[in-house]
Amino acid sequence: MYWRRILPTLALGLALFAASRDLDASGSGTSPSWGPYSWTEGSKIGVVTDNPEAYLAIFVNSTNPEATPPAGEWIPLNVTQFGIPADAKAVYIGGTLIITHGKKPQTCDLTVAFARPGSATVTGNYIFQAIEAEIEGGQRSTAGAWVPVVDGVTEWQWGRGDTQTQHPKGVIGAYPAECSYGINLSIQAYIR
Repeated sequence: MYWRRILPTLALGLALFAASRDLDASGSGTSPSWGPYSWTEGSKIGVVTDNPEAYLAIFVNSTNPEATPPAGEWIPLNVTQFGIPADAKAVYIGGTLIITHGKKPQTCDLTVAFARPGSATVTGNYIFQAIEAEIEGGQRSTAGAWVPVVDGVTEWQWGRGDTQTQHPKGVIGAYPAECSYGINLSIQAYIR
C-alpha cells in the first residue's frame, strides 16, 4: 500500500529529471539553473528491494526526551548506514508525522527541514509540516521528499510547539498538558 502512495511522487521526480536533461540538450555539459536554485543530475536510481519500514532513518518521540534528538538543531544523517552509496546525490525520505494534542489551548506545529551539510538554509525552510489546533485531537500526516546528500550525509532539523510562542524549539511542557510529537521516516530510494 505504501508504494501506491509513493509511486506518483517517484514518477514525478523521474519526469522532472528527464525534463531537466532535455532542457540541457545544448551539449554545454552544465546543469540547468532556474533562479536562485542549483541542481545536480544523476544517471542511476536505486530503490529498496524489501520492506522499507524495516528500519528508521529518522525517529522522534517527544514523550521520551532521552531518546529524542533536540528540536531546532541541524542533525547529520549518514545515509551510507542504510546501504546507500557514498556518492549518492540525493535520497528520497518518506514516512509519517504525528501530533497528539494535549489539554492546553494552542496550535501545535511540527516541521522537518533538510539541507546539504554546511548549507546556510534557515530553520523556516522546512519541507514537511503538520498542524493540530483541536484540544485532545491528533494528526497523522504522510510526507516524502528528495533531499540532498554530500559524501553520504544529509542534515535534518525538526521544530515543534505552539506556533505563537514555542516553535521551533522553545520550552514546552510534558504531554498530556502540552502536545506530543512523533516523526517516523525511512529512506525509500537514492539517485547517484
